[in-house]
Amino acid sequence: MRIINFLRDQWFAIVIIAILVFMQVQSDQRVAIYEEKLIELRKEIECYKLKDEQLKYKVDSLSSLDKEVVEKIKIIKQKEYVQVKMVDSIPVSELQKFFTDRYSEGNSN
Repeated sequence: MRIINFLRDQWFAIVIIAILVFMQVQSDQRVAIYEEKLIELRKEIECYKLKDEQLKYKVDSLSSLDKEVVEKIKIIKQKEYVQVKMVDSIPVSELQKFFTDRYSEGNSN
C-alpha cells in the first residue's frame, strides 16, 4: 500500500523520469547511427587514400617519362643540327643535281 501511495504522490516525477529515459534511449540510437556513418566515412577515407597513393605513383612515373621525352628531344635536335650542317656543307651545284634527280618531271611521285 505504501508503494501505491508513493507512486500516486510522485506521479509527475515518474513521468519526468520516463521522458528522460526515453530521450536517453533515442539519443543512444542516434549516436549508434552516427557511429555507423563514421565507420563508413573512415572506410571511404581509406579508399581515397589508396587512390591518392596510386595517383601519386602515376604522377611520379609521368615525371620520369618527362625526363625521357626531354632527352629524346635533345637527341632529335642534335641529329637535326648535324643534318643541317651537312646540307650547308654541300655545294649548291650538288644540291641542285640531287633535287633534280630526285624530283624530275618524269617521276610521278
